[in-house]
Amino acid sequence: PYGKSIEGYLDSTQRLERDHLAKYHDRYYGPEGMIITLVGAVEPEAALAKVQAVFGDWDTNQEPMPDVPKAKRPESILRTHFEMPDKTQSDIMLGVPGPLRSAPDYLEASMANTILGVFGMYGRLGQNVRESQGLAYYSFSRLSGGLGPSPWYVSTGVSPDKVEVALDSILHEVGRIIEEPIPEDELADSQAFRTGALPVSLETNQGIANILTDIELYDLGLDYLHLLPDRLSSMTTDSIQAAARHYLSVEEIAIAVAGP
Repeated sequence: PYGKSIEGYLDSTQRLERDHLAKYHDRYYGPEGMIITLVGAVEPEAALAKVQAVFGDWDTNQEPMPDVPKAKRPESILRTHFEMPDKTQSDIMLGVPGPLRSAPDYLEASMANTILGVFGMYGRLGQNVRESQGLAYYSFSRLSGGLGPSPWYVSTGVSPDKVEVALDSILHEVGRIIEEPIPEDELADSQAFRTGALPVSLETNQGIANILTDIELYDLGLDYLHLLPDRLSSMTTDSIQAAARHYLSVEEIAIAVAGP
């Protein structure tokens, strides 16, 4: 199922009718397992009354969703090129299955991703591909765990004649985060960045609602926010590299290029 587009396809989307959507809603939408998060200047009793008024009589024949399957890392380099002759830029993505949000080493993998392609102007990837070589305006990595494995991927866009150079540079940085010890000052900078970004993410009602929903959905514990700064600051080079080595690879990875 991870090989199917969540946005659908031209032929399948055009075939959709109202009855298809209504039947799917009847089968899978319902109050079972629902998380409702309310944040703001509203009294708990009033909030509960509003929820009860809207959802209290919701009674459906809701079916359980299928179990989330595992996703295996490729056993070799899987490379595909989608030809788009009218494009002036080649867009590149490289990826592997990342950790579940509930994985014990999720935060270590997330910190490795911060170092690889987030901190500052896109981390090491930005420094190498964007700043040093001037190959691309952007080159970054992303990781977001869920109930099932989400992709840990790198994305960049380059001139078509620079595709191979960019790929070599990206794979070089992926290999470094796996094999080379992370300098203490670089680790400290990334830890300070993550710790400092935490209160900023909680400045709005929406930000608070997002983290509270995640805490409930992924069973992170009510003390998650209190423990997170110490958890981030206590990470070591060895623990971060162990997570990177567990999930990342330069020899077992999917590579997709779209362009002329």
